[in-house]
Amino acid sequence: MCDLLSDEAIEKAFDTTVEGSEGMKRGRAPVTVSYECDYDSEGFPTVSTDLSATRSSESDQEVLDGVFTDRTQEDKVVGAHQAVPGLGTLAGFGRDAVLGKAVNASSLGVVFTVDSERLLLTISVTGKTELEQVRPLAEELLANAKSAME
Repeated sequence: MCDLLSDEAIEKAFDTTVEGSEGMKRGRAPVTVSYECDYDSEGFPTVSTDLSATRSSESDQEVLDGVFTDRTQEDKVVGAHQAVPGLGTLAGFGRDAVLGKAVNASSLGVVFTVDSERLLLTISVTGKTELEQVRPLAEELLANAKSAME
């Protein structure tokens, strides 16, 4: 997962230096599998990415809404987010559902399909960020993920 996004893209977007990254895989097929990468940089912002398979029982909108839902809360209210046209099948950008309550943190979620498999890409940033900074990262990740999976 960490190979799908260049350090240079993060450094350019946030005027920082990436000092390394750490990837991990969660879950097992045929149950949901998720690949994560945390990028180490100087101070804030911090960037992490997640690519996961989605449940076929959920609609594209439900999958995207999950990015902006604090699942630790009983009411599971979907947090405010803006639509991001032109990325994947459906995309949105807004405050991180959990961290955004305590610190300045945002997420960009992108639902997309490769062959017949629907996936969710999430880029999480802790620290002040704008969509214009994160969108190029998503574009690079999407292109590289599709290329790697085809």
